[in-house]
Amino acid sequence: MFSRDRWKEILEVLTKNWFRTILTAFGVFWGILILIILLAAGKGLENGIKSDFDNIATNTMFIWTRSTTKAYDGLPKDREFNFKIRDVSLLRENFPQLRFISPRNQLGGFQGTNNVVRGIQTGAYNVYGDYPEFIEQEPMLITRGRFINHNDIEQKRKVAIIGQGVVRELYDRGEEILGTYIKIQGVNFVVVGTYRKSSNDGNGEEAQKQIFVPFTAFSQAFNRADNVGWMAITAQDETSISSMKEDIVSFLKGQHRVHPEDQRAIGYFDLFEQFNRVESLFGAMRFIAYFVGILVLLSGIIGVSNIMLIVVK
Repeated sequence: MFSRDRWKEILEVLTKNWFRTILTAFGVFWGILILIILLAAGKGLENGIKSDFDNIATNTMFIWTRSTTKAYDGLPKDREFNFKIRDVSLLRENFPQLRFISPRNQLGGFQGTNNVVRGIQTGAYNVYGDYPEFIEQEPMLITRGRFINHNDIEQKRKVAIIGQGVVRELYDRGEEILGTYIKIQGVNFVVVGTYRKSSNDGNGEEAQKQIFVPFTAFSQAFNRADNVGWMAITAQDETSISSMKEDIVSFLKGQHRVHPEDQRAIGYFDLFEQFNRVESLFGAMRFIAYFVGILVLLSGIIGVSNIMLIVVK
């Protein structure tokens, strides 16, 4: 119940010694401010680091081949080998926990020689041979047209999806893009879509200067046969790709007659493991922020309690 006399007494005590009141209030305010700053700074840093993952399917690993370091099954060491397109179907059959398996091939490069021509314009771009599932693993915004589909794969259509950086360098402002042709290392591809990526890392410019074509058309046009450069493998949400990677690597070693103890022959990058490390790091930072902030608040509470005790006495 509201008591006018009680509030009047409180105001009289507070105004009796302004300096003591201000110091007490400042102590409480400073403790709360420190806690807010610590939490806000930690959350801002966490958001900045996590933005580098930028909607990528984090339960993913990338796997590729390297030269062998051990002789095995009648084959010499230092042997070069490639994944094959049949490895994709074999992985699907033997690992039903996998959600996406995207074989990939690549040519060219952002800093390499010019490999794409349109009219009198030329440029050096990363060109990828991909399957439609890749857009689920590394999302991008399709700004015009469409991405690769399975009809493109089956019919080996020479179609291309180009980035906004490619558009700026090869096309005039306002020029129609869809249905035009670009020549990739002497082979014509018709443009059926454009994309934009929101990249926050140091490769932001390069991310906009990529070209995606169907894997089968890439293999046919550039004589890659059934070879696969590397694969992007994503597990189902309820399964960690980190728990499967050793089994996947061992399975692929068996398929390509690689020594089981050869640690170098097959390389991989576990994105899920890296993401979990980031999660653990920021979990520890949040704990430290709360711990320090609570200690600061406790010190303020102790100071206020001492002043109240003195006043009462």
